[in-house]
Amino acid sequence: MSYMKEYDKKLVSAEEAVGIVKSGDWVDYGHFSCAPTYLDPVLAMMGDELKDVKVRAATYPGLAAVAQADPTREKFCYNNWHFSGGDRMLHDKGLCNYIPLLYHEGVSYMERFNTTQQCPVRDLHISV
Repeated sequence: MSYMKEYDKKLVSAEEAVGIVKSGDWVDYGHFSCAPTYLDPVLAMMGDELKDVKVRAATYPGLAAVAQADPTREKFCYNNWHFSGGDRMLHDKGLCNYIPLLYHEGVSYMERFNTTQQCPVRDLHISV
């Protein structure tokens, strides 16, 4: 199978990609420029259908929509390993938790303490 056919087979809309998120899930965002800037606002719009979704990020570019969408933090709890300017602003407003770590230890933290199931979203590609 060609790479393009394989890619096309995995291509879904942002709505379909975040549609697998359920209440109580942990969602890990990619770090820095790998952050899901197309998925984040779509996930934020699903707030009426969800509760207690915990989002973990690192240096999100801009302001995370999930943090802004729920000031009560009952639907989304936004957590961050390493703040960007936007993350710091959200923290100062009480909309973002800091996860203390030495950045180089992040991978070992996930290996040792991550008890969540792998999510198939990482194998999906979204169409923009």
